[in-house]
Amino acid sequence: MLGPVPYRIESTGQQGVVPIGLATNFANVPPVLRWIIKPYGDHGRSAIVHDYLYWTQPGSRRDADVAFYELMKMNGVHPVKRNIMYTLTRWFGAGRWKTSTKERRIGMRWVILKEQIDRIPGNISWPEYRLKLLRENPAER
Repeated sequence: MLGPVPYRIESTGQQGVVPIGLATNFANVPPVLRWIIKPYGDHGRSAIVHDYLYWTQPGSRRDADVAFYELMKMNGVHPVKRNIMYTLTRWFGAGRWKTSTKERRIGMRWVILKEQIDRIPGNISWPEYRLKLLRENPAER
């Protein structure tokens, strides 16, 4: 993210700002479904916040998924698409949630510091770059 993304979850009053530097792929849509739902689109901001909530884990996984649903509703995502995306997230999100927990424990990053953004090498994958950042300067645990 090159700019901050503020959010507010109406049902819980939870609010915050997704910081500059969050690495996101928007929605994790299985390739077989990408002809119906793209990883980006009218649900993009909701997916960014959802990624951030999965990474920071300020509440439960269910809380993050409900926030994703509510944000999609607030952003005008069609009810059918919103329900499909929410259901898929509930069915298949547990692995990502557990991985985020483990990665945070060892100091992996999902947010790149602002001063590092311009220095990201063009010849390295995101997983390789995260390992490089972990070796050089692990996140606070």
